[in-house]
Amino acid sequence: MKVKSIFIPAVIMILSISGICFAQEFSADIVMTTAQGSMSGKIFAKSGKVRMETNQVISIARMDLGVTWMLLPGQKMYMENPLNAQDIASAAQDALGEKSLLGQEQANGKTVDKYKVVSKVSGKDYVMYQWIARDSKIPVKSQAADGSWSQEYNNVQEGPQPDSLFELPGGYAKLAMPSADELMSGKGGIKLPKSMRSKE
Repeated sequence: MKVKSIFIPAVIMILSISGICFAQEFSADIVMTTAQGSMSGKIFAKSGKVRMETNQVISIARMDLGVTWMLLPGQKMYMENPLNAQDIASAAQDALGEKSLLGQEQANGKTVDKYKVVSKVSGKDYVMYQWIARDSKIPVKSQAADGSWSQEYNNVQEGPQPDSLFELPGGYAKLAMPSADELMSGKGGIKLPKSMRSKE
């Protein structure tokens, strides 16, 4: 069995492929799809801060503090992982690559510009497509050219987001970040939600 990469790695992926540090403030429904399956939830963004919620897990990325928190509300526990702003900026720059405008479309109720993005990954060309809203410049959809993954925002609502969304809530106990084996075995009192497990 393997742990799906859908919490902290998902936040890193969002920050990287978006090519921005979310200076805009907005909320949206998010759907991420990979070969391991799909995940849906909510995303909130505010000045380099990102919060992503699923049914059983909440991830908060704080570029200003250099940390990512993974909260397990059902167990009142959280784990902390370092978030290197330079690494994110570098990954975002790589993801931006060379952009070529393919045309204008309608996506998720928005007028968008569709781009082909070619970047270098391990010395090889990597191609993806992005649909960027003309008004907000938010990438409402991103997708690998080979169809291996996609990320999509629906019901985008622009506007101020409460600071409290990006803070640790009271009453949570801090845990050391466990290994995948520890997560799967439940050692240390950590019980991984079934929805975050997959069979080999």
